[in-house]
Amino acid sequence: MYPWSHTDVPAGVVFAPYGPEWREQRRFSLSTMRDFGLGKKSLEQWVTEEAGHLCDALAKESGHPFNPIALLNKGVCNVISSLIYAHRFEYEDPFFNRLLKTLQESLGEDTGFLAEV
Repeated sequence: MYPWSHTDVPAGVVFAPYGPEWREQRRFSLSTMRDFGLGKKSLEQWVTEEAGHLCDALAKESGHPFNPIALLNKGVCNVISSLIYAHRFEYEDPFFNRLLKTLQESLGEDTGFLAEV
């Protein structure tokens, strides 16, 4: 099924045994995340701005039950988009909704941290 055996699969940072390889992966991960703004005040501005848009969208849904997962996903994607592309999408944007639907279909339900474990 895979070109490697179960013993060859990289364990990543979380499940890797502590040692030189783990330290090297951790150092690389931290420097990459810092390059994208993690731990800097600048990241806060994008999260705060998107939180305002998310609160507005949640307020529109008040008065009746709804599943907030779609709105939360849109908020997270907008923060990432703002960081990488300096552009955020409106929640009703047809292109944005089609993009998220395609992403969800391509990843499927069996992806994520628990499925990987």
